[in-house]
Amino acid sequence: MTRIRVRHVATARYDGEATIAHFEARMLPTSGQGQFVLQSGVEVTPATSVQTYIDYWGTKVSAFDLHRSHSEVRVVAESVVDVAPRQRQAGSGLDWDAVTLAIPTRVGLLEQVAPSALAVASEGLVAAGQAAKDRGASIIEVAAELADRGETHAVTGALRALGVPTRVVTGYSYAGDGEDAVPTSWYEIWDGSWRAPEHEQLRVRVGRGRDASDLVWLHGLVAGVGEIERRDTVTLVEEN
Repeated sequence: MTRIRVRHVATARYDGEATIAHFEARMLPTSGQGQFVLQSGVEVTPATSVQTYIDYWGTKVSAFDLHRSHSEVRVVAESVVDVAPRQRQAGSGLDWDAVTLAIPTRVGLLEQVAPSALAVASEGLVAAGQAAKDRGASIIEVAAELADRGETHAVTGALRALGVPTRVVTGYSYAGDGEDAVPTSWYEIWDGSWRAPEHEQLRVRVGRGRDASDLVWLHGLVAGVGEIERRDTVTLVEEN
């Protein structure tokens, strides 16, 4: 296991003063699928109480309200996570027909195979995936082949169009000690279990959902302001 300390600072700056605001931060990882969270927490400025819960898709949410004059919100989320070494995919999972038969029996699969607003399939990606399927490629092999052909939402849409339950995942890729990281996203397919195509870097998984609209790092409703400027800064450090 590799122990990684994550520090994610999310800032929302308004174009004026506000006195009422509600925010939800999806910035804390949860344990499972090869990672174990040793500690995690958030600090909000201006100071206020924070309620934490798990949303419908399994993402940890830190929710808070502000009822005082302010022009900026700053959320600092810090976590320590043990991440298992990257492993080669074990087997090919269920075949295409078995997945098709399983989808109607599970609400979660039906929701992740249906189209969503941001995961739009392109004809080119669907055609490439269909060609790979016709050559006898497994679902995970098709998912891996499409990874190099498009960004997360485009590939998610294409895989769903091919009948594969696919969800979007947010998190961080670990590249080296103390380096500023960019919050990133990838996708997981279901072929008997949820898994992602092989990748080179260690990843810390934070959220999962239908598309990015379910996974905004810091989402707020603010009364009386026009534009909100958002900024994210992430640092990952390996601990011995």
